[in-house]
Amino acid sequence: MYINLEKSKKQLAFSLIEMLITLFILTFGLLGIAGIMLLSFGNNQDTITRSQASILMHDMTERMRVNMIGVKNNAYINIDTRNIIADQNCESATCDNLQMATYDIKNWKDNIENLISGYATIACIDNDNSDTDVCSDSGMRTSPHRITLFWSQNNTPQQIIKE
Repeated sequence: MYINLEKSKKQLAFSLIEMLITLFILTFGLLGIAGIMLLSFGNNQDTITRSQASILMHDMTERMRVNMIGVKNNAYINIDTRNIIADQNCESATCDNLQMATYDIKNWKDNIENLISGYATIACIDNDNSDTDVCSDSGMRTSPHRITLFWSQNNTPQQIIKE
């Protein structure tokens, strides 16, 4: 029985080249998939932060909805959480509506700093400039409030506004 060794060597070398090319292509494919996964993880973090900001926004609107007397007495206007230094504790003590508003804002500020490392502002959009009240309509309703959350994501300023 005769075996042609020359032909076998050529075939062996050819399959080695094929294997190196396949390995090269596979390596670049896996590196591309890894890059896409890293990008996806970064986008997931952005989405989580935006969701937390949205929940924080909803939290303050609910606090204001519950304390309408505090809203009507303008306890929730011209707020910048960077300037809040309150030690009001309405969980262990009885508070009036203005104290409750201060307590709400302080808790909200702490949540904002802990969850999204940002700050917030609350302003009133006065619909009735003819009266002396900064934040009321002529029909004894309160004017809409503008709540804005600010934070930084990947060194890019972000914000959510709710009126």
